[in-house]
Amino acid sequence: MILSTLLLLLPQAGDLKAALTEAKAQAERGQFAAAVTTLEDAGALDSKNADALTALGTYMLRNTEAQIAAGTLRGLAINDGFLQAGYVLEEAAQLGGAPIGAFENWSEALLNGGDKRNALRAAEAAIDKFPKDPRGLMQRGRVLVAMANDSTEVSDKVDAFDQAIADYRAAMKLDKKDTAACLKLGETLILASYADPEGGKPAEARKEAAQAWQEALDRNAAAVDLSTMCQWLHGEAVPLLQKLDKSKGKDATMAWYMGFAEYNGQPRDWEEVRKHFEKALELSPEMYNCHFFLAQGAFDRGAQLQAENNNEMSQASRNAYLYSAIQWGKYLETQGPVHRNATLAAADGGASAIATLKWIAGQAVGSGRFEPAIQISKWITETTPNDVEAWNNLAFLYRDSGQAEKSLAAYAKSAELAPEDPQVLNDWAVIYHYYLKTEDEKAKGLYRKAIELAEEILADDTGLSTDDKQRIQIGLRDARNNLRKLEAGNRRNG
Repeated sequence: MILSTLLLLLPQAGDLKAALTEAKAQAERGQFAAAVTTLEDAGALDSKNADALTALGTYMLRNTEAQIAAGTLRGLAINDGFLQAGYVLEEAAQLGGAPIGAFENWSEALLNGGDKRNALRAAEAAIDKFPKDPRGLMQRGRVLVAMANDSTEVSDKVDAFDQAIADYRAAMKLDKKDTAACLKLGETLILASYADPEGGKPAEARKEAAQAWQEALDRNAAAVDLSTMCQWLHGEAVPLLQKLDKSKGKDATMAWYMGFAEYNGQPRDWEEVRKHFEKALELSPEMYNCHFFLAQGAFDRGAQLQAENNNEMSQASRNAYLYSAIQWGKYLETQGPVHRNATLAAADGGASAIATLKWIAGQAVGSGRFEPAIQISKWITETTPNDVEAWNNLAFLYRDSGQAEKSLAAYAKSAELAPEDPQVLNDWAVIYHYYLKTEDEKAKGLYRKAIELAEEILADDTGLSTDDKQRIQIGLRDARNNLRKLEAGNRRNG
């Protein structure tokens, strides 16, 4: 009888071992659902095998994360997915010989499932079981940061952050080669500085955090995401980047990172932002997104200068806005499709961003610079092709910059979108009349149509806003005057 039982168990153990191998390969390919099924079919859930249960629970955790990322798991099903993974991992952790991954992922599953108290308990169990392994400390630090962020009491926040900082420092000592604890320490020092509205000192915290990032760079610079470092450290990242730069100022990428670090600063040092991004462009003109940061940075600087001047324009703010327009023009000319997708994906469909760009283009025109205004306006018409105002603006810019044929095409598009707008028809006719000096009969027809439409609209102006009424009146006046001049053979505009 005993022999028969052993014979039954041996194939099961062999099947489970093979299933673990197959599931591992599936997980490495990102096929977490398949890995879970493989282990469940092999009886992992009912086994007392710590490795099998750890693998099953871990793949359940990863599968839940993957389903969330794919948008196929929502609402309470998310919590259920995490907590089910946590249950399996807890079973694994209670067995002899369970690896630290069982404890670490048990804690992570509970944390993601919203059970922070038990997530903390699981992390502490990892520390007790594996006191020389930094992963337990790292996981407890992660849970404590989450608890600090959720707490409404300042004292509780500060205590949780302090404990997390201590855990990350201890993890750094346990593993003197890994960078993860250094990076988490730096992030948490900065987060903690905002926990106490009265006693926190973010600027000082960034200086201390910079030491943690420097340690990470010394340990393994390749493992440090420099973009993330710049976002956290702001200007404090610049000395670290300069130390890392072996080219002595000849590396465009390093110059970009320095500009990005300064750009994230609050308050922002605009001159430093400009210096580094312009240097990056000097070294590598194809680094087109430098133009974006220069454009937005200059616009923000202009707004700041205007606010400091009682919201009145000064020459300094005008210069900043003009610089912004020039950079926007260069950026949109090279990266138009990328920015279009980002703009249209905004909650308002890009309306506010486009309104701002129209205003910036206007500032360029006010400073006598048509090229950037045209670049911006052209992008707007490509982004919102049914925007009559945008086509009108572009047509006007082409007209006043001596590009009559392009102006004619833009006005034609505007008239196609607004065939009963007197002002549009008048402006379209003006190009034939004064600029191309051709198609007189067509121009006369457009003027007459504009006059007819304007008179009809003004005859019953109920519901017409004051601004719209004034615009129609101007269109009527202009169309009458222009028709009179054309019929008299007068081609002097003005």
